[in-house]
Amino acid sequence: MNRRLSFWRKLPPKLLCWRYRKRCELSEVKESGREEARQLAYAVSDVLDETKGEDIVILYLGEVCSFTDYFVICTGGSDRTLNALADAVKATIKKSHKLHAMKMEGDAESGWILLDYGDVILHILSQKQRDYYRLEELWREGQVLVHIQ
Repeated sequence: MNRRLSFWRKLPPKLLCWRYRKRCELSEVKESGREEARQLAYAVSDVLDETKGEDIVILYLGEVCSFTDYFVICTGGSDRTLNALADAVKATIKKSHKLHAMKMEGDAESGWILLDYGDVILHILSQKQRDYYRLEELWREGQVLVHIQ
């Protein structure tokens, strides 16, 4: 045991702090990942706004939950609009960010389509479902970044 301690004492200070430097680099990676997630959330909201999405909200949930950083919530006027919004987001994000949704849940007939991009989760809801589930109230601890009506 003493032999190991003497070995560590002989090392220069720069070699002793290699773990701390790696932690700094890891935090920089996390910051760049958060920035990419923020840009993705704004890109999704832009696509929704261009394709007639209504009542678009971006919620920052990074401090509130562990499974995602952003919710983008949008209302569609009809089943066809819900499908069109989901298709437009998938195509645009695939082209611009080279990302595919990790998971797609629901359909227009149920009134709720969910696209999971990891750090950004998109909820496209009919007005009836949005009024019933009230996701903004459920996640009220999150910070509203954008609200486009």
